[in-house]
Amino acid sequence: METSTTANDHQAHVQALKLACAQLPADFAEQAQNPEACRELLKPVLVAVRDLEDEVLGKRFAPKREQGGFYWLEEDIFGSGFGAAEGSTHSMLEFLIVLGCHNQQQPFAIKQSDGFGRFAFMKRRNLRLRQILFNNPKLSQHANALSANKWNEWLQDFAQHYEAPIDSQNQFSGKQDLQPEHFAELRGICREDFGRFVSLVQVLRAWAIDADKDRQWSTMFLFPFGYEALFWEIDTPDLNFQQNLMCGAGQNIFCMLARSLAHRTHSVTASTTKERHASSSPANDLGTTLVQRFFADHNGLNLLAAYLGGSMLQDERFSQLLEVRERVTFEQLQADLSLAERVAIVKKAQLNLFATRYLPYRYLPRYDLLLEDFTAISRLDLTKQELFLALGAIGHLHLICYLLEQEQAILKMPQAMEAASAGSTVSTGPDINLIVLVDSAQKTALRALSMRRLKENRALFIKARTHYIRTHWQLVSKACLSKLKPQVNLTPKDQEVACNVLRVAFDIATNIGFDLDHGTLKLRAGKVGVTQTTTQPLTINDIGEILVNNKRDAHMVNLHQTWGRDIGLVTKESAVSYYYSLSDELLYYMVLALVPPERPQPLSHFLRELKRRYHLVIGPHEAQDQHYAIEEAEFVANEEQFKRKLQRNNLLINLSDSCDYVRNPFTSSAAAR
Repeated sequence: METSTTANDHQAHVQALKLACAQLPADFAEQAQNPEACRELLKPVLVAVRDLEDEVLGKRFAPKREQGGFYWLEEDIFGSGFGAAEGSTHSMLEFLIVLGCHNQQQPFAIKQSDGFGRFAFMKRRNLRLRQILFNNPKLSQHANALSANKWNEWLQDFAQHYEAPIDSQNQFSGKQDLQPEHFAELRGICREDFGRFVSLVQVLRAWAIDADKDRQWSTMFLFPFGYEALFWEIDTPDLNFQQNLMCGAGQNIFCMLARSLAHRTHSVTASTTKERHASSSPANDLGTTLVQRFFADHNGLNLLAAYLGGSMLQDERFSQLLEVRERVTFEQLQADLSLAERVAIVKKAQLNLFATRYLPYRYLPRYDLLLEDFTAISRLDLTKQELFLALGAIGHLHLICYLLEQEQAILKMPQAMEAASAGSTVSTGPDINLIVLVDSAQKTALRALSMRRLKENRALFIKARTHYIRTHWQLVSKACLSKLKPQVNLTPKDQEVACNVLRVAFDIATNIGFDLDHGTLKLRAGKVGVTQTTTQPLTINDIGEILVNNKRDAHMVNLHQTWGRDIGLVTKESAVSYYYSLSDELLYYMVLALVPPERPQPLSHFLRELKRRYHLVIGPHEAQDQHYAIEEAEFVANEEQFKRKLQRNNLLINLSDSCDYVRNPFTSSAAAR
């Protein structure tokens, strides 16, 4: 029945594409010489092509191009916000910032998003707190001085390099002297004891994330012990918001969770209503649980950060200080508000509201797996630090799997479309399994396979991007350029038409020109891009290859390996030999996510779940589907090493030689009560 429905949908989309093509004017080639006219004519065609692609990739939102870039590509098939420089800790900070800017009773409510599935949130600079903690080199010098006027002397030195807005419009174009009255409340709390002030600064400095990294003060962060510890990455000296370490992975995790919850809420059928509600109602508590764990259940550190940072200043004279406006606005956003109300609040405070990064897919099964893992981990009696690290690692693991699965889906096109048309089974696509090597002491065939699988998965991004360009171009060009005879060399006039169609098909910026002599794209600053035709033999397929060969931003090229190393999924034995592994920490987090505290799980079931959810292959049973050319004994030995690893971490219960259970060492909050 499901295959028949898919085939019917496919036929409907094919008919829609044929109809869109039939409605193109007879003089399309003439009208398409104007880029804007070409764009209007092709809108129905591109919608139909997108529907065909969505059968394989997943239903997407309408395209929403973000700033930058020559053309729309990675954003449309993967989403934006994926950067190799962003580690799991920074993505969790990002996630919590978005979480803290929404209704704290239902932070994942999908009604708070816009028509593109994006959520609005505010980025805080929290300048005074950050500079007292991380841009305050003479603090110790004044603390050890014998002067009786330490407060004023320190303030004079601190104010000389303090960066702050020079007016209420947040124009960061110079330095502003700090006024002594800005610190009067803080001095009162410290009882005029400068040594007490230094001690409080040292307490908060101890909560710095990545304190061992050599970074500027503007890219150093605090552990999220409360709302006041949340602030965004900025640059110096302009103090503008940056997205080098906070690229958008945490925003994408937030959107995935929200869409999974929305899907569970709205897609229940009459026959499964009771069952679905029983399984999804605990997950609906995830948002309030996370708010409670990270924000409501904090100690005095959050209040201390507020006083140090100046956001708690109550005097009306200080109402326009950036720190005060940020705190007040942040608190106002935590109510049940519409998107329009959020915009109005932030605009009134003369601050900026930002949208989460564009994540194209409305719903994918991967979102549910992420939700289940976050829900299971958040229920446990973990410390806030353990919860932060566990969610960060598991979140990035799911993002790695998300990218692999979408790359696999792209590489099934157009074969999957043909299968849908015939009503047959869709092929599985390329192998994306992660062969985990538990013990690398010996140079075995399994180690070589793990290295090879890592290289192949790392290369999938380029392969998928190239395949999508060719497939998408083939669908669009075949639909509207049939009169140009794809296998015949194009005239200069036809070259211009084909380039305009290519510009529309991939949303190439208007100031980008085509140089067909060299097969490149060229930026024409401040000018409309033109097509430089050529007398060389050129077909329609050759036009599409311009994008295949065009150099692109490499921020996602090595992301699979970089993120894998960050969370303990990838390691190296030498300078060049990388392979899949499992660190003790990542294994521990997986057990927390997959094994209920009150019910140990058979090892065989746990191994199956590792493959089903994360594509991890460890033992012989998980490897048998791919028929790897390796002796089964090597996988058996690998599984035995995995058992020993579980035992070393006190995660295994061994009842007999053939009866092993994986145990969760924590009790849930509900069970404890």
